[in-house]
Amino acid sequence: MKKSEVVKLVNKLKGQHVETDYGPSLIRGIVKDDNGKEFVELAEFGEEIYHLNFKNFVDMMKDHQADLFNEEKMEEKKMKKFNAVNKRNGKEFIVTMMEDKAVTFDVEKKVEKEVSLATIKRWFELGEEIVEVKKEKKAPKKAKMSEKEKIQKAQRPADERATKKDGSKRKDDFRPKLDVDQVLEIRAKFREGVKKSHLAKEYGVSFRTITCIVEYIMWKHVA
Repeated sequence: MKKSEVVKLVNKLKGQHVETDYGPSLIRGIVKDDNGKEFVELAEFGEEIYHLNFKNFVDMMKDHQADLFNEEKMEEKKMKKFNAVNKRNGKEFIVTMMEDKAVTFDVEKKVEKEVSLATIKRWFELGEEIVEVKKEKKAPKKAKMSEKEKIQKAQRPADERATKKDGSKRKDDFRPKLDVDQVLEIRAKFREGVKKSHLAKEYGVSFRTITCIVEYIMWKHVA
């Protein structure tokens, strides 16, 4: 997908919960790092913040939210493009007609503008329709995960969940990561009576992550 299409998708889903490799996550929007690179910001279970580059975000949405892309294809089918000429100045345009509006593209200036259907009817003479032939790739069918499998997947350690099936790490994804010493400290402090909410704040992770650590759901191998 083009960058503009990803931005449009993120803005459409902003504030909604979606399924990702990391479990149910809230889409918070687009953020930039210190170098100005853009990422999609999400919150796992609405709490623990993590970021995905645009490519990984789209890949996850295709894996877990395929219906979103089916909706976009339906919207594309409703659009029609035409070669057109402006009646006032004779300039060439490409006009994209939709149900309730239109978009004009000035061929010479390379400028796109959204206008009303009434404006098209009054000032533009439409020519031949532009038919784009697209070859659709058939995605392999994936077996649906059971609720138990979804829970088990969400409970895996963060470093394990950030690994692709081929064993490589997802590029440009960054998440809060605890080491063995920190896990042992968390469990020791919890036994001493420190509240989970205080531990979550101190170590920069979610309340749920602290719960999984002290109850040995995560980091089982660390005694």
